[in-house]
Amino acid sequence: MKNNINHIKWLAALWLAASGLPAGAGPVEQDHHIQHGSDAIRLDIDRRTYTEIQSFLKDKMSTASVLFHAVNMGVSINDAVYLAIKADRELTGGAHAADIYRKATELLPYLPGWACNTTATGASRYAPQVKLNELGQAPTIQAVADRYFQNDERLGPFPKWKEGEYHMVADLGELKGLRAKNWDTCPSYKPPDEDVMPTWYRADPTRPRSAKPIKLAPNCSYAQPIFVSLYRTVTSAAAQGGKAGQAVEPQGGGAPAASGCIIVDDNLQQIERAEQQGCTKAPVVFLYNEPKQYPVTALGKAARLRDIVERFWNEGERTTPVPDEHDLDRHLDADHAELWEIFKEEIKKLEEGLGKEEFDKRVSAAMEEMRSKGLQRPIQVTLIRNKGLFTDDLLRIAAAHRAAQGGQAGIPRKLPTVALFQELDRLACGVGASTCWDLVCEAAVAGGADPSVCTPPPAGGPPRTTTVAPPPPPRSPSTP
Repeated sequence: MKNNINHIKWLAALWLAASGLPAGAGPVEQDHHIQHGSDAIRLDIDRRTYTEIQSFLKDKMSTASVLFHAVNMGVSINDAVYLAIKADRELTGGAHAADIYRKATELLPYLPGWACNTTATGASRYAPQVKLNELGQAPTIQAVADRYFQNDERLGPFPKWKEGEYHMVADLGELKGLRAKNWDTCPSYKPPDEDVMPTWYRADPTRPRSAKPIKLAPNCSYAQPIFVSLYRTVTSAAAQGGKAGQAVEPQGGGAPAASGCIIVDDNLQQIERAEQQGCTKAPVVFLYNEPKQYPVTALGKAARLRDIVERFWNEGERTTPVPDEHDLDRHLDADHAELWEIFKEEIKKLEEGLGKEEFDKRVSAAMEEMRSKGLQRPIQVTLIRNKGLFTDDLLRIAAAHRAAQGGQAGIPRKLPTVALFQELDRLACGVGASTCWDLVCEAAVAGGADPSVCTPPPAGGPPRTTTVAPPPPPRSPSTP
């Protein structure tokens, strides 16, 4: 375990040297790369927790109480340590960082089993950021990608692309060249049917976009930035069958292997339109995929929702989130029969609960809306790792199925569908939980503590202490 601590210290030193920034630099708002809804939710929790922790530390509340409070709010202990040390740096310059780390390790035996995130969950949480001006006078897409592939460094902060922001202005020729390589830059994700273009979502190029248009020159405009999706991989052995590559890991105590995949988004055909306008530059937003994320077309052109489900249930692998569901971006167009087969039992329960008359009324209303207005948003399917499937769109699935059974026109037989992924990605903090101890160290260093604060856990992990909640106080006679 001492070797693990030393390895974390080595990673911390590399992180500081590579980023060129002081540890814990930057506001909490810049810590997260808000690429989809769950990121935004987590960032909002972080903001509120950070504000409360800062207030408690300013009032000199005991460190143990501050950390317990954060965990009670649902924040993991490693994230609580990170936020506390960042707050302490702002208040005292980091005078109490070592004490915060030490107290967190003392608390581990008393915490509930869900109080520590898995490593993969927080992979982007503490990742170092680089600024555009650190990449030279004429930064390229390849240069940005290489920094990510080699050192897990991400161009930040993540732009508000819906409001017309972007990471950088790139050469249109480079974008076109990367797109032309097709699957050549992504052998780890190459599907059996090579005529499928690499992408992580589907979109309608003729549908108006809700993002703010970007005008780079009088005769050069874009409906939204061009997305470049980056995947860190180390092997192409999984290419057969479109199996996702493995996450980059340090090799033999040295630097991570430099390998990765670059996919240029061409769903909106913006490169062709830009060339027709005479553009030479393009606004670009980079998407940084976490381990076990993959582009949906790696499943091939005949991909089904069931393929996405089974891959997540069996391997924990997730499709890259779509950019904007409000613009009908989706992972695939699922056949109504497949959706019906997956959710028919839930639909029958809904019918029993509502009664046949009310159920038929609602299905008919859904059919009429789909016929008159089309599909305004995709079917959302939430996948739970322990074999769970949920959707709020049972009525629309029932409507599409009924229309198909009755041969009714005007209602699509294939429905745009988005997969959302959830799992309880927490570690136990008790006996043998040395990984949780390591993550607290990693969080402390990322928040601004010196790597020397980290200590190896006791053999076998910290002793587990069972805590019992005290009984509630007796009610007064006047209490209802």
